[in-house]
Amino acid sequence: ASTMLRGSSWSPLTKVYSVENILAELNNLRGAFVRVFGAFFVLAILFLSVPIFSGSVSVSERVIMQIQHDLVPSEVSLVALTPLDPFMARMAVAGTLAFLVVLPLFVFELWLYVRVGLYARERRLFGILMGAGVSLFIAGIWFAYKLLIPLTFSALYEFTPAGSVP
Repeated sequence: ASTMLRGSSWSPLTKVYSVENILAELNNLRGAFVRVFGAFFVLAILFLSVPIFSGSVSVSERVIMQIQHDLVPSEVSLVALTPLDPFMARMAVAGTLAFLVVLPLFVFELWLYVRVGLYARERRLFGILMGAGVSLFIAGIWFAYKLLIPLTFSALYEFTPAGSVP
């Protein structure tokens, strides 16, 4: 017997594609999307509105303050051009954080869906590739935050005309 995905009636050995099998697979995909997107939206709202500690700032505000401390020189001030800009910045940071936290859940749901149709050798290769992909993604985030963004900002600040405030 083959491994089934959450009650799915399809297996890699099944050659018959009935309407019930296709609907069962679509139902499995719908469930995975609901779990991933539900987790994303719940986390984004939590990161946007819930304070870290009692009387403290929200997670997104704290991350913005940390980015400002790490990447923006002290002589540069952040400017909001419209009243909506500070809120939109916090929303973008909360969405990005929620994406980063939900990414492992997405990879796991993808694995649960795909593994049913793979042979044992393909499953091992897929696991290795997904692990390498996630590791390279995290390494890319670190590389951009620690090296690429500071170098880019310092190069762009050199284009600021004399006498103007960056």
